[in-house]
Amino acid sequence: MCRGGPYPHPRHTQSADAGGHDARLFQRDGSTSNATLTSPRRDRRPPAGVSTGKGDVPRPAQRSYLGLVSADAPDAATAQVRLLCTGASRGRLASTIGFIRDGDTKVIIDPGMVADREHILAPLAELGEQAGAVTDVVFSHPGPSHTLHAALFPNARYHDHQAIYHRDQRLARRGDGFLISPAIRLIETPGRASTQLTTLAATAHGIVVFTHLWSSATGPLDSRHPATQSSLQAARRRVLAIATRIVPGHGPSFRPGPDTPV
Repeated sequence: MCRGGPYPHPRHTQSADAGGHDARLFQRDGSTSNATLTSPRRDRRPPAGVSTGKGDVPRPAQRSYLGLVSADAPDAATAQVRLLCTGASRGRLASTIGFIRDGDTKVIIDPGMVADREHILAPLAELGEQAGAVTDVVFSHPGPSHTLHAALFPNARYHDHQAIYHRDQRLARRGDGFLISPAIRLIETPGRASTQLTTLAATAHGIVVFTHLWSSATGPLDSRHPATQSSLQAARRRVLAIATRIVPGHGPSFRPGPDTPV
């Protein structure tokens, strides 16, 4: 059964390897042990129709955020993050599905394969949200394991690495650096797949990264794709420079540290 984070989390302490900030993750039962970062909400009106956001606006070479310096940091730290479903890749194939709220922007990450669609809709409803209110859906990369239940969100804009799709419209845009909202940025991280997006959600406690660059906290480099080894390593270093918590595409989240595979 797909659940929102059945894994343990240690006592929350500050650590120098994450800029002195621990990314606390809240679960469906309201505990702060696993999967969500929360912060104050800021009211904003969502853009009408298909919006280009701010992704093509030149960004500063570097930006400081919670003691970290990165050009990838979103512009604000106002996001709230929850895991709706923790996936798996052994014995069964299920997607880890995330929900990010930043003011009026409501984003689903990788609504892919699950045993039952209620594993997506039920935890969303527990948050007081309806599928029709979701404004954006992000696909980390093409494939049924990450896209199978996209149609649950009829009013959303859909994002991949090259465009935004909304009803009968397709708007080409560069994925790398694109801001869905001030606290939610997309970056391109070619790795296991040649067309891949990573989502950065900046909260008051740190940056949560949804990505397919890792399968677990300790998993070795994937040798099945030898042609992408160098790009995978470069993308992982880019993410590790800013991530407070990493959410893999098919597994539980983890806090990066010195032993995180590169």
